[in-house]
Amino acid sequence: MHDKLALTTNPAGMRLIAQLTLYNAGKWERLDRYLADSYAEPLLVAANVKDRLQVFTAD
Repeated sequence: MHDKLALTTNPAGMRLIAQLTLYNAGKWERLDRYLADSYAEPLLVAANVKDRLQVFTAD
């Protein structure tokens, strides 16, 4: 229960929950938008949204 409290009481935990919820639901277009909206520009330059999404969907 401590882990759940830690995740739900801070912004980073809430972002992780949101990202994993979209991933688990297979909502790839929404996850694509979420990553584009949530990641800072330098991180997107290092690995763009399409590359990040491909990691999630790779078999």
